[in-house]
Parts: sequence; structure tokens; C-alpha cells
Amino acid sequence: MDIGPSLYVNLAVSVVLSAIFSGVEIAYLSANRLRLELDRNSHTLPARLVRHYIAHPNPFIAALLVGNNAALVVYSMAMSALLNPWLAHFSTNGSFQLVSQTLISTVLILLLAEFLPKALFRAHPIGVLRFFSIPIAFFYAIFYPLSLLITKFSAWLLRLITGHRLSNTEPVSAFGRVDLNNLVDQAAHTQEVSDEPATSELRIFQNALEFHEAKVRDCLVPRPDVAAIDVTDTIPQLQELFISSNYSRIPVYEGNIDNIIGYVNAKALFSHPRAIRDVVRPLPFVPETMRAGLLLQQFIKSQTSIAVVVDEFGGTAGIITIEDLVEEIFGEINDEHDTQSVIIRRTGSNEYLLSGRAEVDAVNEQLELNIPESEEYDTIAGFILSQQPSIPKPGDVITIDRFQFRILQVDANRIDLIHLTIAED
Repeated sequence: MDIGPSLYVNLAVSVVLSAIFSGVEIAYLSANRLRLELDRNSHTLPARLVRHYIAHPNPFIAALLVGNNAALVVYSMAMSALLNPWLAHFSTNGSFQLVSQTLISTVLILLLAEFLPKALFRAHPIGVLRFFSIPIAFFYAIFYPLSLLITKFSAWLLRLITGHRLSNTEPVSAFGRVDLNNLVDQAAHTQEVSDEPATSELRIFQNALEFHEAKVRDCLVPRPDVAAIDVTDTIPQLQELFISSNYSRIPVYEGNIDNIIGYVNAKALFSHPRAIRDVVRPLPFVPETMRAGLLLQQFIKSQTSIAVVVDEFGGTAGIITIEDLVEEIFGEINDEHDTQSVIIRRTGSNEYLLSGRAEVDAVNEQLELNIPESEEYDTIAGFILSQQPSIPKPGDVITIDRFQFRILQVDANRIDLIHLTIAED
């Protein structure tokens, strides 16, 4: 190849095309699928082309790779013709010239057609895909037969080696849970702190995304907080429990709370029953490791709203209602079923008032603290008891690292109210 204007043109064009192919590839792979989905109603040519690329990933990526390789072949030929005369001034050794050409060509192409375009295109992938959608369509059409052949051959080779079939005809999801979660996280980081309504909506969105991972044990009313009654107790005692607890459904046990036989709805008292057993209704038992989303589906399907949660030994771990599951997404819902609101409140600089049954992760999220979390406990009271050999008394002060807990209220064997002071670093 003679050194002349055409050589420099070929070199420049090959580098630019390689940079575009590499950059568009990384933009395609890093683009947020939710933002692309939001453009589905756009009827512009770039939007339609991008939708086509998303729906046909295998031939599109193959076309980009074919185009990039073709550009690299032209680049290597042009660089060889350009460098050979220059390197001949230093040495006529063929090995020296080959190694020198390889090093110089590799460094230049990596910098100009790999690192730089990928860094730039990754920053604004949606805009890149829209901007280059029409030029890329030209090369996509040219290389489509070859890319289709490569895709078919790859599928055959994959099936031959692994036994798995690679299909490009199956519908491709426009976006996944990870894309959605990334978008919400990005919005949360850019959200103004003072914008409480928007922050609340983002928190609900994040809770909904995380709900599929939540277990029943994360949402239940724990055993010590369950208001239940023995089946042998009297109707007046049941009435008194409804009044004092403000619950509309009371679990009924026989002998002890590990033997729950059903529940009573407050409306059943209007029928003037003679005994509690006459109005007991059955309720399902679910393991504490069950996914909360699956239980919510069962509640809706069976038109029930309460269940007994059992631990691995078959004992009663607590009670869960459909309201508890909804609160996992929307936060605390204060109504007649909540006899005690969970207190999570800042009272001063590095000082807080907390309910013992406040969950550690909720406290950390709302107050931006870093109280250690563990599978061994869920609540602030559980965290204290994990470090304390005995049940503390009102007025006791427990110091754990830089957290100083002063016990304000204790009900029987349960820590109810705590004052937290955090020592400054």
C-alpha cells in the first residue's frame, strides 16, 4: 500500500469506524432498558431502529463485531504500510519491525478505538444509540447476512458442545428488575433531600422492588406481641381483649400459644355466641421462611387476611396479616389495628427515641445510622439483648461500641422504649 493521502484516509476512517462500533456496543450493553421502554410510544426513526436492535440482540451484536473486525483489518494494513518505511531506518530485522508494529498499532487502537470511545459512550448510552442508530443501520444491513451466518454457526456450535439451544426468536424483555432498581437508585441519589413527597415515593418504589426477597419472618407480629386467647376462656374475656387490644381478629389457642386452633373475628360477637369455640374460624399456617410475596398472593387468592407463622420447630413465631405485608411496601399504616406505633424519632444532636420493637434496618434507613445488623436479631431490643446477658431494667445504661442505650420502659421481659445517644467519632 503506497504512502499517500488515501493511506491516511483509510487509516482515519478505520479508526473512526472501529471507535463507533466499539462505543455503540458498550452503549447497547449498558443502556437502561426501562428508559428505552419509556420511548416505546415514540414513532421517530431512531426510536424504531433502537427498538429493533433491542429486540434482535444476537444479529445486532454480531454485525457490530463483524464491522469492528473489518475496520481493524483495514487499520492493520494501513499501519503496516505507514510504519514499515519508518522502522526500516532503525533496523532491517523482520522480527524487530513486526514487534514494533504490533506494539505501536495496539497502543493506538486501544486508546483511540477502545478505551476513549467506550468511556465516552457509556456516560450517555441512550443518546449514543439514538444518534448512531441511522448510520449503524447502514452497516447493520450490509453485514446482516454475515452476522446471521455467524449467529447460526454459534448456535450450532453451542448446541454441539453444551446441548443448549441458542434462540433469537424468543421475545426479549425490554428491561429487568436490575435495570429498574438501578434507575430508582440513580433517582434517589440525585433527589433533593428537602423534597419529602418524591423521597417517599422513591422509598415505596424501592420497597416494592425489594419485596420479592422479603421473607414472612421480616413482616410478622412477633410472638410476645400477639394478643391471643384460650378457647376455654369466656366470651366477656374475649370482648375485653378486643377492647384492650383494638384488634379486629384475635387468634385462639388451646392450652398454649403454640397450639393455635383458629381465630375469632370481632363481627362474630354480634351473633351472641355462648362459647369461643362456637365462633372460631380456621386460619392457615405458614413457615417463617416463606416469601412474603407468595403469601400475599395466597391471601388474595383464598380471600383470607391472617395466618399463623411457625418456626422450624413447629412453634408459633408470630402472626401475620395482609396489612403487615402491605406495610412492608408502603411503610407503617396507623389504624385501629396498631395499638402501639413504632417510635423512631430524633430528639436532639446524636440523640434518638426508639421503640424496642423498631427494626434495626428501618432505624438505619430513616435516621441514617450504622447500627450493626445480623440474622440473629431484627429489632433494637434484639440488638441490645444480643450483647446483654440479662433483661435490663428501666434506668439501665448499656453501651455497645459508640451506641449508648438508656432503657426507659420495660414490660415484663420485653424492652419497650429506649433513649439512644451516639458518641461522636
